[in-house]
Parts: sequence; structure tokens; C-alpha cells
Amino acid sequence: MTSAVLYPAAKKAEDKVVSLVLVVLLAPFSVLAYGAMTLGMLRRREDCGPWLYRERRISGGREFDLLKLRTLRRDVLERAQGVEAYARLYEAEA
Repeated sequence: MTSAVLYPAAKKAEDKVVSLVLVVLLAPFSVLAYGAMTLGMLRRREDCGPWLYRERRISGGREFDLLKLRTLRRDVLERAQGVEAYARLYEAEA
């Protein structure tokens, strides 16, 4: 086999190993983040909402949904619905 054929398989294996290591290393931080959010929800009931929310983003001219941890109160997120707050298309200057 040539190196051109082996490279995609090696890259795929490397990607899987690196992602598995990162998931294991970052899991405690995820647990801490969810715990802090749960404590905040218990402390202020009116702020309760989903732990994750979807936000539309644009990259390379294609739209996609990005899952994010909720860091804002529910009322702020509801006001921002439909508003293009982050992702914008910029035309290339001539």
C-alpha cells in the first residue's frame, strides 16, 4: 500500500484516540459545569431553563446549529431569539 492510502486510515485512528483522551480528561469539568448550573437553577427558580441551547452559526456559507451551555438567564435568551447576534455574513471587499 502506498502512503497516500495509509494516511487517511492513520489520521482517522489518531482523531479517534485524541478525541477519546480529551473526553476522558474533560469529563470532570463537564460534571462541575452541570453541577454549578444545577445549583444556580435551585437558587433562582425563575432562571430555570434548559442546560443546553441551540444557536445558529454560519461557516463557509453554510448554516449549522451549535450546542452551547446556557450561561444567560432564560428571559435574555428568549429576547435574543430571531436576532442575528453573533453570526453574520460579510461580503469580501473588491
